[in-house]
Amino acid sequence: MQETRSRGIRLCAAAGALAVAAVALATPAMASPAVDGKATTLVGSGSDTTHAVMQRLDAVYSGAPGCVVLAPTGTPQPLTGDCYSDTPVGTIPVNPDHDGVAQSYPLGSGTGINQLCQQGLANVASIDFARSSRGPKTGDCDGLQFTAFARDGISWHHFTKVGGANTPSNAVTNLTQDQLRKIFVTGEINNWSQVGGTSAPIVVYAAQAGSGTRTTFDGFVGGSSSSQIPAGNQATRVITENNAQQIVDNGEAANAIFYESYGRYQQATPGNSTGTAGAADSLGSIDGIAVTSTTVGDSTFPFGRSLYNVLRYPSEATKRYLDPVDGFLCRTDIDNVVSSITGRKLRSEINSAIAAEGFVPLAKGTVGGGRTGQSYCRLSMPKPDVTSASVGFTVNATDYASSSVRVTFSEQVVGVSGSSLAITTSGGAPVASSVSCINAAGASVACGSGPVLIADVSNSAALAPGTSYRVNASDAITDRAGNPIAGSSSADWVATGVVPTNVKRAQILGVGLVKSLKVKRSAVLPGSSNQGVGVSWRSTTSSVCKVKGNRVVAGKKKGTCKLVASAPETAEVFGAAATFKIKVKR
Repeated sequence: MQETRSRGIRLCAAAGALAVAAVALATPAMASPAVDGKATTLVGSGSDTTHAVMQRLDAVYSGAPGCVVLAPTGTPQPLTGDCYSDTPVGTIPVNPDHDGVAQSYPLGSGTGINQLCQQGLANVASIDFARSSRGPKTGDCDGLQFTAFARDGISWHHFTKVGGANTPSNAVTNLTQDQLRKIFVTGEINNWSQVGGTSAPIVVYAAQAGSGTRTTFDGFVGGSSSSQIPAGNQATRVITENNAQQIVDNGEAANAIFYESYGRYQQATPGNSTGTAGAADSLGSIDGIAVTSTTVGDSTFPFGRSLYNVLRYPSEATKRYLDPVDGFLCRTDIDNVVSSITGRKLRSEINSAIAAEGFVPLAKGTVGGGRTGQSYCRLSMPKPDVTSASVGFTVNATDYASSSVRVTFSEQVVGVSGSSLAITTSGGAPVASSVSCINAAGASVACGSGPVLIADVSNSAALAPGTSYRVNASDAITDRAGNPIAGSSSADWVATGVVPTNVKRAQILGVGLVKSLKVKRSAVLPGSSNQGVGVSWRSTTSSVCKVKGNRVVAGKKKGTCKLVASAPETAEVFGAAATFKIKVKR
């Protein structure tokens, strides 16, 4: 999610100059400013395991101190939700714009990470971070930041009672790592009597593909946990992670073995996680060590793991929440800052939210992962994005009136503009040109609106036939990790065609001019005609709007703003003048 951020206070409009003055007197002295005064909603996707705990943490973040939203007494309350004024002096702006967070329905850790890697492509929903219950994996895209914020364990799950009667595994309380491998991977153990139970076949269940819990468990046992499920049962015994209800529904609870997150198991009713009458279930010990918050926290439980939020090219709003050092969940300077909503200390609320969902918060320590400083998180970044995008040029037209070059990038880039990608003579003299962009989804977009993959450059003023030209790309263009491209140029081409004598072209003015404007707001005025000639602007309704530099500025009252634009005649084009109207409204 891309943002255009500008620092400073964005005050909501108050009625009349006297009201504005009154607000100024009532507003407290400002501390660190809001970012742009407007709340952003971040979106997380991926893990089932961390879905609920992240929702709790999102709620804590929503109460973190930030800008003033409530209007002073006696002043009408704006209903936009925007900041009224900046965070008061003496308060740390933890969530300066009161950004919000939404967690999309669980798709699995691997799926969420894949979704993050493919941001910008067609048919890929826009997200800001991925929830993950697994760590980095070979095959993940580069540039991922895995930020661990809590600990969890995965143990084997079985039913000890079904229909009020003991199951064949009732007396089995411990399995070794080798026994688990022989049950789930090799099939050497396939009867409960082989591990201390009564004689009955062990019915193996496994979590769905894309599950972080499955990926991590498969790593622990050294192979695919579904390999001992017969082909004809794959559809019914590969089930949603951390949810044994389908085992009950299939009528196979008495003999089944599964694996679950300790935290997710605690979120249900331990001892009967499915809530089935006459049933009882348990998470067993591994190598004689029971899975508890203590053994998970001190890493003595053999199948312990970290829980992560995964970032890639994060926006500033995303970093304010999840950066491994400076983000809300991880930073160490807010331990004693209190929630604006609950009045409780934020670090205590964060830890309580994590513990309430059955997980164990991390202690303060060195963040690692190439970052310096102390943090309540740990960073893993195995494949940083350090490779710059490469650039390709294709000259598509060389006519003096409409030369064009397509510029393709090896990955999505930002910073494409008329100054970073422009036509010049072979000697370097600039030529009036325009740039249009296409994003990774194949849609035409404004070049400055976000990452793009293709740019088309064409001349907006006639070239000189017989003269050589090229397109230059500057290192102001970078990939999303901030790596600048190497400055490069297209092959030279010679402008072709013959300029008609004594034939001038008409100019079109006002291309891109806004149609409406809110009071006390401004907009950029088009600075040149379609022929590349500079345009002058003036207002004929100074009580409604004025022209200041290259912008039109609306006054305090609504009405019709009338502007006159003019462009001079040159040897190639006729002079032009036109009148435009902009609706000014509240």
